[in-house]
Amino acid sequence: PVHILSPTAAQKAGVSIIYQEFNLIPDLTVRENIFLGREKTRMGLVRAAEEHQKTLQLFRKIGINIDADARCSELTVAQQQTVEIAKALSVNAKIIVMDEPTATLTTQEVEHLFAIVQDLKSHGLGIIYISHRLDEIFEVADRAMVLRDGEHVGTQDINDITREKLIEMMVGRPIESEFPKRTASPGSERLRVENLCRGKAVRNVSFSVWAGEVLGFAGLVGAGRTETMRLIFGADKPDGGHIFIEGRKTDIRSPGDAIRNRICLLTEDRKGQG
Repeated sequence: PVHILSPTAAQKAGVSIIYQEFNLIPDLTVRENIFLGREKTRMGLVRAAEEHQKTLQLFRKIGINIDADARCSELTVAQQQTVEIAKALSVNAKIIVMDEPTATLTTQEVEHLFAIVQDLKSHGLGIIYISHRLDEIFEVADRAMVLRDGEHVGTQDINDITREKLIEMMVGRPIESEFPKRTASPGSERLRVENLCRGKAVRNVSFSVWAGEVLGFAGLVGAGRTETMRLIFGADKPDGGHIFIEGRKTDIRSPGDAIRNRICLLTEDRKGQG
């Protein structure tokens, strides 16, 4: 057995991990991030040209085309993830752990990620794919291992297990309906938004939220969901529209105003926006 007592020891053993929150420095370039802490030098000077070529080789290996000299802050989430994969390969990883890798990806980006995973597998790499999205497990995994409360429940070939059985292993009891019908008894109106606008991102959005209910917002990437919530929270300034809290028209000019009115925002980019 191998005793791994630190991330450095894991890396030396050929194990790399891609965290759900990426471990990239936004103001460094793609190349600089990949070789951070392992810079190739000659007489104390970084051999940038050699690193550049090595970066392009890594990108060709996983079938992507990203400017090696672009700052990571300029990349999309999906591109940042592929940089993390390239960084893992740059240390000759034999096993790559992916922690919730599709949490912020679009459908097309997920498909591209799956193609990269299959390609890595075909080249002999072992992939530990952590996800709570069962469809992805059946799509990409060869075996499924279930943990519950820190204990190993079981491991089975993906072809020998059903979705229902996998859910039962996860929760510890049979589930009659994965999505049971729910009923709600809404109370008074808590929040009302009328004709909220900001440029082309948010145009005449109106809705109400009542006490005791959950209002879901759906839409594709770029539909304006996050932008709408940032306006309600005062993180951005609206061009027009009104916000009512418990029937009272409220002028929210900053996050401080929103918090004083008992509105909180859990951002999608927790590292960048808090």
